[in-house]
Amino acid sequence: KMEIVGMKMILSVLTFAVVFLTVSCDITERTVSLKEWPNCNEYKEACDKAKANFSNVVYAKAHAANDSLLYAFSTISIPTIVVARVTGGDIDMHFNWTKLVDGDSLEDAITINETFAKVEYKYGVAFTRLFEYFDTENSADITDPAYGYPKNNGTDWIIRDFTMFKWTLDTNNTAKNAFIFNATYENNDFNPPDLPENKSLFGNWSISFMFTVRGDSGRASTMPSMKYEANETQFDFIMSNFTPTFNKSRFAVESVLVSQSKNKNMQINTVDSIDDEYSPGVFQIVNWLSYPEQELSNAYFQWKPVCYLSASRGRSVATQVKHYGLTDMRNVENMTLLLKQSILFGLFGEDLYNEKVVLAQATNISFGLTDDGYYVGTNYTVWSAALGYGTPPTDTISLTVIIIISAGLGVPVLVLIFGGIYTCIKKSKARKRSQYENIDSNTKKINSN
Repeated sequence: KMEIVGMKMILSVLTFAVVFLTVSCDITERTVSLKEWPNCNEYKEACDKAKANFSNVVYAKAHAANDSLLYAFSTISIPTIVVARVTGGDIDMHFNWTKLVDGDSLEDAITINETFAKVEYKYGVAFTRLFEYFDTENSADITDPAYGYPKNNGTDWIIRDFTMFKWTLDTNNTAKNAFIFNATYENNDFNPPDLPENKSLFGNWSISFMFTVRGDSGRASTMPSMKYEANETQFDFIMSNFTPTFNKSRFAVESVLVSQSKNKNMQINTVDSIDDEYSPGVFQIVNWLSYPEQELSNAYFQWKPVCYLSASRGRSVATQVKHYGLTDMRNVENMTLLLKQSILFGLFGEDLYNEKVVLAQATNISFGLTDDGYYVGTNYTVWSAALGYGTPPTDTISLTVIIIISAGLGVPVLVLIFGGIYTCIKKSKARKRSQYENIDSNTKKINSN
């Protein structure tokens, strides 16, 4: 019985390892192409005006045999990503720059000709505001009653719309299929009340979004080493040398997820893991799902609850990323106006405000942990996340951990097996010896008689 139990345990471990390796090797690939200021030649005057106003657009296509993901990344009004999944033909988004630079209405500024293809799904993410708060309680929680939720700039809060920044596009200092929206300047009309000493308007600082459009499966080369699939774009949000207003400042980013969905409620789920090999000390991953009941046709926004206080990244400079409750965009101050001036309105049009067709919800994502030294400790924060379509990637147990587990289980099992065999052989020999002794004693009894 011991031998049978041991063999079953070994077979279970080996089966798990085979399944893991099989799943890991199931890779879907897409051909990715990027283009800056698409269709600019058709609208040269309007496009040149957009460039002068720091209104950047990058178009990306991730093409596969059966479908394509069409991406538009923009800093028009606010940093925004819109995505359309199309089937049935190799088509592109079209960008009308005359409408894109028209501050009154961006409706139909981005169109997709569905004569030879079909738009199956549309979604997007917008980053609307940057919150800075004076964390006098060292709680690293923007909902702390000591501060109150921000509605206006004041002595404890500084609220910056991302429209207040001038964004430039960098495609030269990045990896393949990657680019950076970089802000190094704030509009002169931003002046926090009662805080004339604020010096964050100028200086050697930057706030950046670095995007990488994925066309295959793998892991990011830098911590938290998030797993990626061919259906997503990963990005880093970086604040470098941004002079804080307060000596105990912490920051948070207001984010909006928009999706074409019949679902009435998005969800933010936290998934636990037993493996922290790729991001030491982090055993969770967060999935913001547009359609939790139907993940195959679902937009997701994914991150790990960790950011880093140094460009080198590592456990010693890691701190917490915290998310808060979801709020309908219609209930958030100035949200409607900010989105209407973005390319979300350019793709969705008036449907953006039709809750029967489009779902749009917002949350705040804050950076920092009690006693981590605040932002001023290093004047640097980098947070990694991803926007994708379908089922979010999961952190399966790594091969290294499988080998360790296999060795940990295998050695005791082998000891049990060989110990059992040794015991059986020893008992068998003892039984035979006993039988021989009985035969010999019986023989002696017969002879004596």
